[in-house]
Amino acid sequence: MTKCDKCDQEGLLWKIDCYDGSPPDKFCLCEKHAQERGFCLGCGHFLAGVEYYEFSAGYKYGYCQPCWTTLNDEISDYQA
Repeated sequence: MTKCDKCDQEGLLWKIDCYDGSPPDKFCLCEKHAQERGFCLGCGHFLAGVEYYEFSAGYKYGYCQPCWTTLNDEISDYQA
């Protein structure tokens, strides 16, 4: 079990790709801290500071707009 860098909960490895060819920055974070840092809980992309992400409907739940739309589509399939 890998622990979150910020608390004692189980964490996953999250990474921020670098565009200059250097290795990506990696963080071990639980879901709560990953969301606080700006990672999408659906696809894992780092999106903090991106207007499209921060004003998406799923932002307060930790999802980018494409992941939020997919999640809502899947839920509506079960409600129909």
